[in-house]
Amino acid sequence: MRNNKKNLAITALSVLLIFLAANKGLGQIKEGCDSISTENYANKTLEYYYYIPEAVAGNKNASYPLLIMVPGLSGKGEWLVNNEVKEFAEREKFVVIAPSFVFDERNWDTLESYHYPSVWSGKALLEIIRQFEDKNNLFLSKFCLFGHSAGAQFVLRFALWKPQLCEACAAHASGGSIKPIEYVSVKFFVTIGKQDTSLRKKVAEEFFDTAKKNIIKVTYKEYDTGHDMIKEQFSDSLDFFTQGKMPFNENSGVFESINQKAVCEGFIGDTVVYLKNGCKTEGRFKSETDKKIILEIALGSTTGQIAISKNRVKSIKRLDK
Repeated sequence: MRNNKKNLAITALSVLLIFLAANKGLGQIKEGCDSISTENYANKTLEYYYYIPEAVAGNKNASYPLLIMVPGLSGKGEWLVNNEVKEFAEREKFVVIAPSFVFDERNWDTLESYHYPSVWSGKALLEIIRQFEDKNNLFLSKFCLFGHSAGAQFVLRFALWKPQLCEACAAHASGGSIKPIEYVSVKFFVTIGKQDTSLRKKVAEEFFDTAKKNIIKVTYKEYDTGHDMIKEQFSDSLDFFTQGKMPFNENSGVFESINQKAVCEGFIGDTVVYLKNGCKTEGRFKSETDKKIILEIALGSTTGQIAISKNRVKSIKRLDK
């Protein structure tokens, strides 16, 4: 009898140990550093910091928003991810990725340095995100961008280069001249320190003015500081990312509506995706996998692509059938 009880206890303990091993890390905060390889001479090994909130680590059967943080010139990504950012990530269920670009000065004069994402650095960031999703079995469905100084140049240009991927962009003390030339459905928060250089202030004002002329949602604010950021800029930026939620519904993992006053003339969709929450998205079918469907949608005077998580889809209707 004692042997039977002993065997049962050993069996129960074995089952428990197997369960704990299989669920190791479930529901725990996960953070660290990783890297990718690039062909850029100064960034052969491009490092990035990541932070996965507890709620995300414990439930990977959903899509989550991504906060991309890019520091000043040659800064470490983790320098920007302070406790306030981590608390925000936990509260709003944002995954955080912060690349550590190294200044490739030889490319500066030709406008090919990492400040210009359309050349190489933007593609590198997208590769970081792809690798990160694969390694962590996550699906990231919208981007909010935060950048300071050189990082501000990067995030502003990235949002204008890939607006279909971005929801909001907070840029602080950018030093490079950046002027939107057409409408994009991204909202911008542009700030500058009152004691910063007149050049940087002019850059911020020019971006604000040209964005307004193109009917882009943009907010401009000055702070009582120099080139360094103060706590208020962090707080205001994080609040900005969640104000109104834009057209994105965090329960669906998809942009649910587009500014109907600024759609591409003559754009006609051929596919309607009906979501489980009762909303729908119409666009042109591009591709489909077991995890998501890709549509081309109207974005102002241009078009872009959007990925919709399959676990949020109720049905798909082809309009040409």
